[in-house]
Amino acid sequence: MPVSPSQPPRDLREEPSYTEAVDQLGISVRRLDELLLAITWIVAHDPESLPAIPNTPFRMARSQVIVGEPVLRVYFTIGSDELCQLWWVDLAEDVIDEDEAVEDVG
Repeated sequence: MPVSPSQPPRDLREEPSYTEAVDQLGISVRRLDELLLAITWIVAHDPESLPAIPNTPFRMARSQVIVGEPVLRVYFTIGSDELCQLWWVDLAEDVIDEDEAVEDVG
């Protein structure tokens, strides 16, 4: 579903578990900020478009796949029409190399 320009973005609340996980990632602050900015933008503007994790209240947003870069995943819940709660962030286990790269994995 496309993002409606008339619909204001939801507020994002970083839960303590999320803040702690961000601190433990070990990624340079500048690079981490770039990755999280893109992920949290879509969470704030169109969270329903992101996949739900079966049998949990959580959804997951991830960074774009870039060759040689880790994929960052953010786990969140939709608290209301005005709020999403960020609960956890981690790195996908594998870094994609050029031989495995695909243009877009959705």
